[in-house]
Amino acid sequence: MQHKSKILLRLNILYGIFLILLFVSIGSLFFSGDFQAGLQEGLRQSMEANLPDNAKTDMYPEIALERIPGKYETPVTCPTDTNISISVRATKIDAIIKGNHSPSRSAITSLALTLSAFCYVIIVVILSLILHSLRKSIKRGNVFNRDNIKLIRAIAILIILSSLLSSLGSYLGTRQIIQLFAGTDWHPVWNGMDYKEIILGLVILVIGEIFAVGYDLSEEQKLTI
Repeated sequence: MQHKSKILLRLNILYGIFLILLFVSIGSLFFSGDFQAGLQEGLRQSMEANLPDNAKTDMYPEIALERIPGKYETPVTCPTDTNISISVRATKIDAIIKGNHSPSRSAITSLALTLSAFCYVIIVVILSLILHSLRKSIKRGNVFNRDNIKLIRAIAILIILSSLLSSLGSYLGTRQIIQLFAGTDWHPVWNGMDYKEIILGLVILVIGEIFAVGYDLSEEQKLTI
């Protein structure tokens, strides 16, 4: 009984940390300078789009550039020490495209990026459900149950799916930008898939299978008693 209370205490602490981090991350997102700048740019573009005879404006943020030695370098004057030289290199750009015939994001690109973000919203909800379910399971003395296993598998699948959708949206958007920049000195490039999240999803799937094995063993023990 004392051992169970210690586990519940640790789980309650983790649950509290999860809630605090969730609220802090949401607050930092909405109050961050990057979000505020993006919001202002979006409002400005929406107002300009409603003006008569105004050219359409589309923005493609954080486009990766091909790593070419010596290219995209800009000198920076250091006022604190004139004996050193500083040069910075652009690795990503924000492209603002204006014109009545400027290409908009394809429906597939927008859908893939939207679904990718929505997957993470579902993951946050499932995480809260898992923590709440674990607290109830420990009190009942049955941590390995089908509901927890299904939720863990769902998180793993959503992480992998979100990564694939994000990579697809990034690829399609970058391919469109590459066509627009063809023949210029700027060379956008697609950075490839983000395998870290796919690996994370596979690790969580393995954990889910370990839970499933534990559940089956506990059920077999109940039948043999």
